[in-house]
Amino acid sequence: MPRSRPRKKYVPPVGFMLILFALFNIVEWPSIDSDDETTAIYDANAEEQNSPLMKWARMPSWKTKLKRIDEIPDEPPDSVLFWHIPKCGGTTAKKLYECMGKTVTTRVGVIPKYGYQDTKELVVFQPYPHQDWKTVNVDTTTLDGIVRAKKMGLVQSHLADVIVSMEMGAAVQHLYTSRGDGRNKGRVFAMFRHPIDRLVSKFYYLQVATWEKSYRPEWKDLTLIDWAKNNKRAGADSNIMVQKLTGEAWSDRVGERDLRVAKKILRDYVVVGLLDDAEESFRRFNIVLGIDPKEERNERCMNELFSSKENSNKHPKVRVLCLDAAVHLHYVHIHAFDVQIEEGSAEWNILSRKNILDIRLYRYIERLYAEQKSIIDSYVT
Repeated sequence: MPRSRPRKKYVPPVGFMLILFALFNIVEWPSIDSDDETTAIYDANAEEQNSPLMKWARMPSWKTKLKRIDEIPDEPPDSVLFWHIPKCGGTTAKKLYECMGKTVTTRVGVIPKYGYQDTKELVVFQPYPHQDWKTVNVDTTTLDGIVRAKKMGLVQSHLADVIVSMEMGAAVQHLYTSRGDGRNKGRVFAMFRHPIDRLVSKFYYLQVATWEKSYRPEWKDLTLIDWAKNNKRAGADSNIMVQKLTGEAWSDRVGERDLRVAKKILRDYVVVGLLDDAEESFRRFNIVLGIDPKEERNERCMNELFSSKENSNKHPKVRVLCLDAAVHLHYVHIHAFDVQIEEGSAEWNILSRKNILDIRLYRYIERLYAEQKSIIDSYVT
């Protein structure tokens, strides 16, 4: 019989191997950190503090600049940063703490008519004669303003009770430091809302918000589904929470690794509130700020925010807080901002595909919110 030829070993073409290699590096593989996990999220030994995951993030050193959730606040209260996520109750938070007479950093501090926008020293002043709250001559809502506030030593001065910023990463990186006795390390709290509700509110709000720099009157001619389909409109605001937490730009793509970093940052360093449970959320924020709930002024502000029945919005998820001339709080009935869409509808599905990471992060935040209650309550026991 003729001897059979030895079978040649199959070697995949070089081009095929290169394609596989590229796919392996491009595709965001599912995270082992699933949304259905149940963990003791505040176990300090559950994850190394010097994890390679955190080294991967292009962010400030959270460990050295912020205090962990499980660290009891100092007396007097720590320097507190409120991360203002658009359409998540940020204006309500600012107005509440203004009502309580706190010193809050807002854009008002650098309005030219007050004459402090170019001074090199920090100035605390009362912008409105008939409203008993103060601000500082800095603007922590912009990157340039944050850098200026750093040069002026805002955190080290301890003049501001609440530092408000939409740029959480930049604020932490530039304003806070581990130098000294630790009093210049910060604490962060933030109010969260379901990403789809937030985007729908934004769509209707910016159609009429003539006072906003981002006012979009042309959106009045669009349906919600047309707006949702347009990448230059709705797509420009996709997965914003994950982007901001991991230091990515608006145009940058975020994936599973970014989501894991975002979860860790929130778990370790951020007191989370839910707009759907605003009263309890503000109760926790007040504890972090060292606010006495039994003090007459503080109690009045909270009661007027959550007990007033006059002019209450028929849509309970959205309440826009205003401050009148008598420094009282009341609700404004602006129902156009709170159009609800059904989960599973065409609009919902389009927006959810563009914000799937933020939706998963929000589900994680809901779990964090439940677990943080006992930790925050321990601050005062």
